[in-house]
Amino acid sequence: MERLRRRLDALEAEMEPLRRRIEGLRAEAERWKARRDELRGEIAKLRGEAEKLKEELRSRRGRIRELRRRARELRGEARKKWEEARLIEEEVKTQRRGIPPRRTLSERLREIEWRIMTTPTREMLRREEELLREEAELRSLLKRHEKLERRRDEALMMRAEAEALRLEARRCLEEAEKLSGEVEELRRRLNLLWEGVKPLRERRDEAHREYARRREEIKGLKMRLGELRAEAERVRTRLRELEREREERRRRALRERLEAMRREAERKLREGGRLTLEELRLIYGEESP
Repeated sequence: MERLRRRLDALEAEMEPLRRRIEGLRAEAERWKARRDELRGEIAKLRGEAEKLKEELRSRRGRIRELRRRARELRGEARKKWEEARLIEEEVKTQRRGIPPRRTLSERLREIEWRIMTTPTREMLRREEELLREEAELRSLLKRHEKLERRRDEALMMRAEAEALRLEARRCLEEAEKLSGEVEELRRRLNLLWEGVKPLRERRDEAHREYARRREEIKGLKMRLGELRAEAERVRTRLRELEREREERRRRALRERLEAMRREAERKLREGGRLTLEELRLIYGEESP
């Protein structure tokens, strides 16, 4: 057993520096991995910017044509809305000529409502039909005012929409002019981006090589550590077996000794000898080994 214990100690001593080396390599590998991933992120960012610039370059001329076409359409729509608004305003102006002002109608309606509420019943019976008829007429005229107000609001909304269309058309033309002068600048920026990607790729590849080298070394060390652990487990298993065997021998020897003592106590009892308390326990009780 002593030889096995020495072997187990030797295995533990051999495994400990392997564990420390693996931990150290893992930390180094993580640092290189983080650096590699950081560089990948920078490259991806530059590539994304480059793709965006390339797409902008491809779409410039088509976008300029689209903006100019859209400006023509917007101007045409704006002219139509201005004309529609003008016609509505003329219509409202014409229809309002034969209607009293809204304020006058509202004041007269309030006056009639007050009279209806305050006029004595007997007098009200004589004038009720006349007042109610006038009230209905006033309300009808006020509704016409409301309708004309809505029509006027439609005209205002159309003018606002026409102005928005005009401004949007101008914005389209301004954007088209601006885009026309940006192509060379975009090309210059794209070239700078690709020039920046190349050294980042070299540094990324170097970081990946360092990471992969450490992972490979870790793999070999873990294989060796696994072999040592397996051997150590076999040694521990054997030690446990030997310990169980030794304990079984000890228990067996103890049982044999107790049995011999019991037989001796029984002999003394038969011969009338004086027994000790321990001997009585052996005869009449049970002593676990």
